[in-house]
Amino acid sequence: MNKLFIAIIAAVVLFAGCSKKNNTNPSSLIVGKWHFVSDTINVYDNGTLSSSTPGVFKSTGYAQFNADGTGSESPVSDTVKFNYTVADSKLLTLNYPTQKIDGVQVDAETQQFTIKVLDSHNLYLFSDATVLDGGNSERTTEASHLTR
Repeated sequence: MNKLFIAIIAAVVLFAGCSKKNNTNPSSLIVGKWHFVSDTINVYDNGTLSSSTPGVFKSTGYAQFNADGTGSESPVSDTVKFNYTVADSKLLTLNYPTQKIDGVQVDAETQQFTIKVLDSHNLYLFSDATVLDGGNSERTTEASHLTR
């Protein structure tokens, strides 16, 4: 009888630990190593497209998002470090500290991306920023696709 009781308790604990709940929290889904597939930056001067630049990556280019909010990326050569947050399940903020990249000192920078798609295999990001300089405006958009 004791063995049967222990077996039933073990089965209940095991069954309770197996949840069918799907964890769709972007903060946890984004954790891991993502490989760059594509990245396009478009620049508009006063509303007119002035340049469109596709990203060029080495075949092993990646972005690593750690569970503690730190990360790194290596799209072409040097590894670049950053901190990140995910807010409202759709806004990814990357904070890059001042650091040397390819031997050049680069100032701290913050970039914000809208998470368009985030699942276990694909991460699509979009950024749209406008800078006003006197009477001129420069709008920059960036669309990125990464996969696991």
